[in-house]
Amino acid sequence: MILNPLCIAARTACKPPARAVAFAAPAAMTAVLAAAVALTVGLAEPAALTAASAAAGPRTSTPFDIPWETCAPEEVGISSDALANMLERIDNEDLEIHSIVIIKDERLVLEAYVHPYDRDTIHNVKSVSKSVISALVGIALREGVIGGLDEKVCDYLPQYITEDMDARKREISLYNLLTMTSGLDLDENGPISGRIFGTLDWLKATYEQPMALDPGTRFLYSTPLTHTMSAILTESGGMGLHEFADAHLFGPLGFGEVQWRTGPKGYNFGGAELFLRPIDMAKFGYLFLKGGVWEGQEIVPAEWVAESTTNKLAGIEDRHRYGYWWWLDDESWYRASGWGGQAIAINESLNVVLAVTAGDFGAPREMFREYVERYMDSSRELEASPEGVERLERLLHRLQHPSPEAVPDMPERAGEISGKKFVMEWNDLGIESLVLVFGGDDEAGLSVDMTVGEFDAAIGLDGVYRVSDIGRMGDMPSGNKRASKGYWVNDNTFHVSSRELGNPVCFEYDLTFDRGEIEATVAFEPLGRSSTLRGKAE
Repeated sequence: MILNPLCIAARTACKPPARAVAFAAPAAMTAVLAAAVALTVGLAEPAALTAASAAAGPRTSTPFDIPWETCAPEEVGISSDALANMLERIDNEDLEIHSIVIIKDERLVLEAYVHPYDRDTIHNVKSVSKSVISALVGIALREGVIGGLDEKVCDYLPQYITEDMDARKREISLYNLLTMTSGLDLDENGPISGRIFGTLDWLKATYEQPMALDPGTRFLYSTPLTHTMSAILTESGGMGLHEFADAHLFGPLGFGEVQWRTGPKGYNFGGAELFLRPIDMAKFGYLFLKGGVWEGQEIVPAEWVAESTTNKLAGIEDRHRYGYWWWLDDESWYRASGWGGQAIAINESLNVVLAVTAGDFGAPREMFREYVERYMDSSRELEASPEGVERLERLLHRLQHPSPEAVPDMPERAGEISGKKFVMEWNDLGIESLVLVFGGDDEAGLSVDMTVGEFDAAIGLDGVYRVSDIGRMGDMPSGNKRASKGYWVNDNTFHVSSRELGNPVCFEYDLTFDRGEIEATVAFEPLGRSSTLRGKAE
């Protein structure tokens, strides 16, 4: 048996599962979402996203009051001016950081949101969800949903690991899933993951992969392994993973709105596509900071908190330090980390939790190191700085409520194309036609027809995003919102910055009009990808 203080001698009987920016209408609209997610969890084919998009509506919990008192940063040894300098740089350089929450010494030091994001905006936390699932595994052990980490995947999912396969596949354990040491020939964000998530049965495709090495001998990070655990907990627990989390984690912590997409077989996406509020990310981090206890109640077993955040790769490799779906940066810091800059970082000795959402890989870490890190190990109060606190409050307000800019005069082209329908040539983004309307002083309108539906969006012309409700035309199962702003680059080209709220990917469009034709260049950031579309006025 693998040493595990939570291991239960006998499994409970298995119960049956409860259920076997604009105009690219981003992310969830088949091809665009496929492009956005393809490099983040290995998706490569639009069909994978189409299959994955069918999910139940959002589950919500009644939010409790935030458990921390607020304070001036100086009271916990952090400089208000340093935080203000960080926010000022985010604003001046238009960095793709969407929110920052800092908890230190049981107090809420900073809760910053950059328009169009706010406290109630749920965000795709990407692979942060792996650490959430890790916590659910610890709870499942306590509840008897699974018996022990030495149990084999084939005992739970016998239909996927059959007798005619490589015998080593029958030795893959739950421990191997949690430590990313399955031995399967997998990848992350590569062609293998692309093929897996392009099918209608992700688990079948995963376990049809050949074995590269014996289980337990090599660390190979791959989202199909966390999705396997989602299926196991669903099959053994008799309810979907989202339902299980609502009952045992999200509900007790008083999370606000939560959405979690499912794959084609109905399992919640294990390892990505979980949407949380940043303040609830901080609650989850604080739960681990306090050893799994929340307001006097043990939510996650303390033994699991300790065990899951210690290095499991000693003797396997030296490049990474990794627990049970937690990254260990050094002896003090450990973190949940997601594609595009999503993170929850915890330091027990410094009594600190950080939560960040973003659309940039490096900016959050750079901001922390330059402006915050040097204050983290301070155990003494700094001299009060009323001026610094006031400056910080002004910047917090400015980031969330930006002032509109003067709108330049429109070129003649704006009047010529306004209201005209442009029919697009076939394209892999699924855009069939679009109409731009320039009728207001500070706002334009956009209507888009796609292969999967249609939507309307407002575009701010004064430098401020306009937020539009686009319903199910997005990454989340429901309640999607689109934020867009734009300006004329020259007499013929209109630029639009557009984002689906909650998705790390930003869409940048350059629309060039000439003699009744349109050329649209669409860039996907931070993917570094772009596409060019062409069409003609109807």
